[in-house]
Order: sequence, then structure tokens, then C-alpha cells
Amino acid sequence: MTASASVRVGAFPELGRPLRVAMVGLRAPGAEGGVESVVAELGPRLVERGCDVTVACRARYNSHGTRWKGLSLVDVPTVYTKHLESIVHTALSLRVVLAGGFDLIHVHAVGNALLSFLPKSVGVPTVVTVHALDWRREKWGRGAQTVLRAGAWAAGRWPDSVITVSEETASWFEGSRAPVVRIPNGVTELAHARLVEAGVDGLQPGFALYLGRLVPEKNLETLIRAFAASRYPGELVITGGHGHAPEYLAKISRLAADLAPGRVRFTGSRFDRAKAALLRHAGVVAFPSHLEGLPLAMLEAMSCGRTVLGSDIAPHRELLHGGCGVLLPMNDVAAWTRALEASADGRFAGMGHRAASRAVEQYGWDPIADQTIEVYRDVLAARTGRLRRHPGRV
Repeated sequence: MTASASVRVGAFPELGRPLRVAMVGLRAPGAEGGVESVVAELGPRLVERGCDVTVACRARYNSHGTRWKGLSLVDVPTVYTKHLESIVHTALSLRVVLAGGFDLIHVHAVGNALLSFLPKSVGVPTVVTVHALDWRREKWGRGAQTVLRAGAWAAGRWPDSVITVSEETASWFEGSRAPVVRIPNGVTELAHARLVEAGVDGLQPGFALYLGRLVPEKNLETLIRAFAASRYPGELVITGGHGHAPEYLAKISRLAADLAPGRVRFTGSRFDRAKAALLRHAGVVAFPSHLEGLPLAMLEAMSCGRTVLGSDIAPHRELLHGGCGVLLPMNDVAAWTRALEASADGRFAGMGHRAASRAVEQYGWDPIADQTIEVYRDVLAARTGRLRRHPGRV
């Protein structure tokens, strides 16, 4: 039996019961968003490894009820506004879970880390995952950026451990008081789906695709301008929801209508087989972002063997290392135009195969779940002394 296999049959035999973990700081597992996608993949795997996981959800986004894939789901109210939704929900969620007798609380997102002093103040071991350096996002004004920076300061000071998803984020937390562990996001190979399952009438294979949230830091203006200037033979499909940024969706919709009338499709969000259908039949997938944590959508495109174009930022360099995609200057429309045309001409042939191999070999969710269990074990050992090292450790 391998070490990894022994972890799966019960990582916490010293407790004589499952480790009770509460997760806060997200909408709901599987809702649109990077954190939500991570918890949807990670949470059930933690259950398999000996955890009893409860997730505090925002009722508006929770379509699963009270149980989903082994997770217990608890709806907690919030104020549904851009600036207050996450932090108010996290505050109320912590109030609920701190009364629940959990062994460990796992807080997601850097802004919510501002409240990580609460479990510490009552002696509950706490882990924070920083998914991105959120104060750099263009949607936030100066006041919100200050609060998010304070959250990063808190993440490095109060929790028992900090998990970061990328090398860039880990380097930002060097020298922090809390131990820092880099555990990347993972990817699950998507199903082979027919293009008709995407639900986009008349769409032909070989289109250019963007997949992700429609918010300013995604820099979709550069992609739309480059596509309009290019001789790319198919359509551009832009897939995702706008969150709290309807004005940005209106802006890029007008730009697409002005520069490439009839050639750009906005599909809204797509999940499961509909998303798989788009990724399986795209000719190229483009990510012109200014800012990312470690983008799940790029990992999914890589796992499907697509040609990937990405802006030359640190998280994209980390994923596309070794010729797994094309890195382009962030706002250079001419460079993006040439890359779109080159992808249509087959000049990037072979990159998709390398990308798929890298995604599958280095970003599997099972090893990521094992590493997360190890963080939990170390935190509880340091704080409570209840867990000892044992031969089954990874």
C-alpha cells in the first residue's frame, strides 16, 4: 500500500473519529468562481480522507440543499452588495461555526482572512487559503484595496498556517509569522462532449474562446481588439458571468459590436458538459488577464489539449512553463493579433499535447487533497498535540 493510499482510508486514526472541518469565505461549492470550484473539488476528497466537512454557503448561490457529495452545507445570510457580501457572510459564518465544536476552521480568500483572529481568540486552529492578491483587482477602489491589504497582513499573522496557490503568492508571504505552504489549484479532466451540448446555436468547431469571469482585470478589451484586427477564421466566444460588474459587460459588449459585428458571442456562464463542449471544440483559448491567482480555466483548457494564449504574468508563466502555451505582452494588441492568426495556421501545433501532459501529471486533485490533509495534521499537532506523526503520512 502506498503512502497516498493509506491516507485515503483515514488520515486521523488518533482522533477515533473524522476530523471536523468548517470552510468559510465562499458562495457555495460549485457556484461560479475560482474559490467555489476549488472547494467543490477539494471538499469531497477531504471527506474521503477522514474529514467531516461543513461549508458555510450564501443561500442565493446554494442549489444543492444541505448535503452535496459528502459535504454538509449550511446557508448563512449576508448583504448582497459588491463590498459587503463576502466579509459580512464570513463574519456571520464564523459566528455559526465557532458555536459548532469544529476541530479546525478553513478560511478562503485574502479579504476574509481579516477575521481569522476570531477563531484564534477562542483557541480553534485555523488555516487560511489565499487564492489571489485581491487588492490588485481593478474593480476595487482605494478603500477596498486597503481592507484587502489588511486581510493579507492578517493572513500572515493570525492563522496557524497559510496556503497559497501560486509561486507568486507564496513569495509575497515570505517572512510572515504564519507557516506558508504552496498548494496549487488542480484540474479534473473534462468529459468529451458534443459541441451541441454547449447550447450555442450554429457555433462551428475551431472558434476562439475566453472562459472566466467578465471583470476588468481579465482585460478582455485587448482580446476583442486583437480578434477584430485578425484574420481568425471562426468566431470569438466569451463565456462567463459578470458577478458585480454589469457595467464592464456592457462596455465590452459595445466594443465587440463596434469592432467585430456578428463575430463575437457572449454566452453567459457555462458549467459541466456545456463548458466541456466549448473547451473540447475550441481552436484556441485566450487569457489576456492583468491579474490571476492560479487560473482553473487555464488548467482546464490545458487538460483538454487546447492551444493556450496567456498574458505574460507570473501565474501564467508558472502554468505554461516548458512550451505548454504562448505568453504574450499584456496589452499588445498587435502581438495578440499575430498569435490568433498563428494558432489558426497551425503554427503552435504540439503545444496542446504538452499542456495536457503537464496538467494531468502535475495538477491532480488527489495529491492536492493529500497535501491539504498534511497541513491540517501539522496545524493540529502544533496547536493541540492531539495528532502524532504516523507511518501513513504522505
